[in-house]
Amino acid sequence: MNSLAVALANQLFRLGIPRREAFRRAWNAVRRSEFETRVTGVTFGQRQETLRFLSRRPPGNVRYFLVREAGNRFDPNAVAVFAEVAGQYPRKIGYLPRNLAAVLAGLLDRGFEVRVAGGGVVGGWHEGTSCGVRLKVEFAGAGTRRTAA
Repeated sequence: MNSLAVALANQLFRLGIPRREAFRRAWNAVRRSEFETRVTGVTFGQRQETLRFLSRRPPGNVRYFLVREAGNRFDPNAVAVFAEVAGQYPRKIGYLPRNLAAVLAGLLDRGFEVRVAGGGVVGGWHEGTSCGVRLKVEFAGAGTRRTAA
């Protein structure tokens, strides 16, 4: 049985989803191996300025990545989203939504690799409107865990 699917199902079950439904959802997620989500907290601090900067860069030059923040005082399951341009100046641009982070945090803590396969800045085209970020997140090597190098 796929260890990622089992770990994901157990996380869903811990969040109150009946076991059978948790396994169905987990298998579907692992079979697709990727999903799209939005980034939350993008209007905090100077993040809108960062997003406007990123929106002016060629998409191939911007890399998005996830960082687990177990010590976050507001959410112990927090997963931060960072962006960097051409390998320089990584900046926190927000967080995965709380309900998604609650599921993925347990997987990340167990050593499963969850990474950003793509993403981009959306919106903010008109004066006074905010930018947002959409990400494509994937389970890297579904069924395998990260190993220390």
